Amino acid sequence: MTGIVLCFVAGFLWSLFDVYRKLSLSEIEPISLVFILFFVQFVIFFFINISKINPNSLQNINILLEILLIILTITSAYCFLKLLSLNELSLIIPILSFTPGINLLLSKYLINEILSVTNLSGILLICIGGLVLYTNNTKFKSFINFKFFLTNKIFYGSIFVAFTWSLIPILDKICIKQIGIQNHGILQSFGCAFLIFILSYRNILKNVRYLKNKKIIFTAVIGSLATILQYFAVTLAYVAIMEAIKRGIGHLFSIIFGKVYFGETITKSKILAAFLMIPGVIFVLI
Repeated sequence: MTGIVLCFVAGFLWSLFDVYRKLSLSEIEPISLVFILFFVQFVIFFFINISKINPNSLQNINILLEILLIILTITSAYCFLKLLSLNELSLIIPILSFTPGINLLLSKYLINEILSVTNLSGILLICIGGLVLYTNNTKFKSFINFKFFLTNKIFYGSIFVAFTWSLIPILDKICIKQIGIQNHGILQSFGCAFLIFILSYRNILKNVRYLKNKKIIFTAVIGSLATILQYFAVTLAYVAIMEAIKRGIGHLFSIIFGKVYFGETITKSKILAAFLMIPGVIFVLI
């Protein structure tokens, strides 16, 4: 039950992070925001959990897997931000809606987590609901055009991000079992912040003044807490269930936050999406 509660809270925080990330990107470059996110995450892990860090557990570390995770995290974040800059959300977002389904397949074969038929039905409803949520902006003709898939780089980029986002929490769970949440969290946050700084130190130094910006720091804190809760959630629940709840709750709150923060209209497709995702989340919990 604790794991399920953490999944719900993490899903809420991720949806809130999306709102403030959008607000923050009007003031700061994406790469600098990502750096601040990992830096704040490292500080939180280091100072709050320093007494719980167990150096002896590092004897079981799979350093290659940790490095792979750092590379995947940074690469997927960069690709996602790059895709957003191309203004093709009508294609990108629907593809990313299928991450719970991809995660389900990967978790079955990589860590042998098998769900019930009811759980599978819930994940399917969440995936469909996520797609319906963006019905008004989806280019359906593109989705049934096979040639379009073969020639469109945005499609391949979106598939890569969806696949990577589905794979990362599974690899996180494997690493956490080996060295614990505290050690894994510190290694990942420090490794990502360090590598981003090395690759883009000029942009980061140019935006260092934003470390005093309360909105940007708040955004980084929300994202960091969501990540930390997700680490704890995957140790207490199946990864596919965690991912499905996170996406389902995130999509539902995106409707509410879109209305509250940006004055977005609640359309019929959004209402239909909610009616699909709410029972989907319930089925995942059964």
